[in-house]
Amino acid sequence: MDLDKIFHRAKTQSVPKTPKPQKSQYEDDSSLFDDKGTELLGRDKRMLLSKIQQYKSLFPEELGKFKIKKNCSAEDLKLYLSEMESIVDTSSVEQFLTDSILQCIKLTEGVSSYTKYDITGCADLLKANKQFHTLTKQMYIKYKVFEKVPPEYSLAVLVATTAYVCKNKNTKKKEIESFLSQPIQEKQEIIVQ
Repeated sequence: MDLDKIFHRAKTQSVPKTPKPQKSQYEDDSSLFDDKGTELLGRDKRMLLSKIQQYKSLFPEELGKFKIKKNCSAEDLKLYLSEMESIVDTSSVEQFLTDSILQCIKLTEGVSSYTKYDITGCADLLKANKQFHTLTKQMYIKYKVFEKVPPEYSLAVLVATTAYVCKNKNTKKKEIESFLSQPIQEKQEIIVQ
């Protein structure tokens, strides 16, 4: 048999189409009544589905591949939601703790810049170091810190350390701008001293 004939035969044979699921008429118009009607889920199931959707949209990286079985019960949805919370908690706490360590080092950098042991830039170097991240993860596993840090505490520490780093950065920025706005003769006197 010729390949063209096989190809032509395969093209002309009709492939049975699977029927699309029928949507209720209420989705297309604003009428109240329909032959099929809206599926009744109940308040609990709708609340669980809403929380699950919020988790999926707020944490796309952590939950991107997380799938839920269709038409599952409210009890199953509770289990899925609990699993999603666990995934987010463990990944966000790990990132939070690493960021907190780096922010604390940044705070130390600000203070150290006034001493002979200036470690400015240390946090940036550690952040880029894969071994640092591996060791911090091993430490998190060893001390089982994932469940011990509530999100409220994490947020407070994050805001406080970031604010302090910004304050130091802005203070240094004002000092530099002040120095740059001085006349050249004054700058030479400062450099000579």
